[in-house]
Amino acid sequence: MILKKSVQTVKGSGMANRGKLISVIAGTMAFLLAAAVVTVSFLAYNEIEKVSGERKHTYFVIMSAESLLSDLKDAETGQRGYLLTGDKAFLEPYYAVFGNIKKHLEELRRFTLIPEARKILDAMARPVDDKMTEISINIRLKQTNDMTAVISAISGGSGKRLMDIIRSEVNDFVAIED
Repeated sequence: MILKKSVQTVKGSGMANRGKLISVIAGTMAFLLAAAVVTVSFLAYNEIEKVSGERKHTYFVIMSAESLLSDLKDAETGQRGYLLTGDKAFLEPYYAVFGNIKKHLEELRRFTLIPEARKILDAMARPVDDKMTEISINIRLKQTNDMTAVISAISGGSGKRLMDIIRSEVNDFVAIED
């Protein structure tokens, strides 16, 4: 009988140890699972932050390119109004954006990280300078009342060709950046 009780006690303590072991294993598994969830969540959050920052950067660069094109259009529109009417009020957009155009290009160069996009910016610099020079020359010709020269310059189509090149370059640039 004493032997029977000893065997039952040993069996009982074995069951208790087994329960404790299962408890420890379950607790460890729960801790590891929680740690894995926290780690994965942290990594996902960091990735989302990184992607969000990249999207903001891309948006900023694309908006700067669009601002460059918009300013060029404003300068051209102001010039056109002045050439047609002789009213200097039409030159306000031209004067307002004249200094911004080079700043836009410099800003784009500074913030563009993609080598192919940088090449486009480099190619775009010359037509942008040429366009601003062409606008300035036409304004001076109008100011000296040399309408024959103004009409000849506009009829030659170089201003339109330059804007077409610039638009194409901006579109290519945006496509790469996007």
